[in-house]
Amino acid sequence: MIGNLPMNYLAHAFLAGKEEELIFGNFIADHIKGKQYQSLPVRIGQGVMMHRYLDSFTDSHKAVMAAKQHLWSLTGKMTGVVVDILFDHYLSTHWALLQTEPLKVFTTSLYRTIRKFDEQTPESAQHMLHYMEADDWLYHYQFKEGMRDTLGGINRRTKGMFQLTEKFESIMVAYPLMETDFEIFLKDVRIKAKEILIALD
Repeated sequence: MIGNLPMNYLAHAFLAGKEEELIFGNFIADHIKGKQYQSLPVRIGQGVMMHRYLDSFTDSHKAVMAAKQHLWSLTGKMTGVVVDILFDHYLSTHWALLQTEPLKVFTTSLYRTIRKFDEQTPESAQHMLHYMEADDWLYHYQFKEGMRDTLGGINRRTKGMFQLTEKFESIMVAYPLMETDFEIFLKDVRIKAKEILIALD
């Protein structure tokens, strides 16, 4: 995670199941370092570990590596971040095919769930959640302008070092190829997430 930008938050919430403690643990995982999860309530800590397992699975998946190859020459070491953003975008655009619950209802419910754990939410996550909820970042990922705004946020935090906003149209050239990579990956990561949830029961 860079600064306070949400990357893969929609995907992790989608894959976390229905149990609020697991959803919350998945949500705060990027803000929990090392073995800090061991001091959390058991199910929240398991949510953190689920997030980490899924991140590891994602990083080693062939379709994700293929997606990164499409952009590497353009985005360099920021490629993983850009792919994360694009994959959450694809998830939101495919949402109606995956869930009966509308995306807007889902994101509103997600924020409400996370707010139930305010006392256990790390300060950095609280700061991010304030802006995420106010502007409903996760809902707006479905729009290309929402992706552009997120890349603009990265530009500001990195002082324009990577020029991602300027490269947006060039990144979009790979859009159809990466959508195919996403569809392949989504099928496999949903299976992996279900396996993890079963193991945690």
